[in-house]
Amino acid sequence: EGNYNFSNSNIIWKDNVKILFSDAFLNFEREKINFNGRTSFDVKNKDQFYKFFQIKKELRKNIGKIELDFNYDLNEQKITFDNLKIDNQSNKKIEKLISNFNTSNKKFLNKITFKNFVNDILIAYFG
Repeated sequence: EGNYNFSNSNIIWKDNVKILFSDAFLNFEREKINFNGRTSFDVKNKDQFYKFFQIKKELRKNIGKIELDFNYDLNEQKITFDNLKIDNQSNKKIEKLISNFNTSNKKFLNKITFKNFVNDILIAYFG
C-alpha cells in the first residue's frame, strides 16, 4: 500500500507532443491500483499530431494544449476523464462526450479505439 508521485514529470511522444503530468499519483490501496491526476498535452507539431490521428483536413485548426483530469483503474482497466480543455476552453459537446464515455464500459484496448476517441473529441471541439 502507498502512493508514488509522478507530479511534474513528462514524456515526449513522437517528437511532437509533450505530455506533462502536473499532478499524478499511482495509488495502491487494498489490492486496488489507480493512476490519477492532471495532465496536459503540449502539441509541438500540429501537422504530425493530426496526421497520426488521421484528422480530416477541414478540422485541422490551430491547437496548442489539451488539458484534462484522469483516473485509470488498473484492476478494471477503466479510465475516466474530467475537465477536458483545449487551449484553455471547453464546450457543451466535449462535456457531453466525456460524460457519455465515463458512463460507458468502453476501455482503451488498442491504438484504433484511442484514435477514434481523440477524433471524437476534436470533432466535438472544432466541428
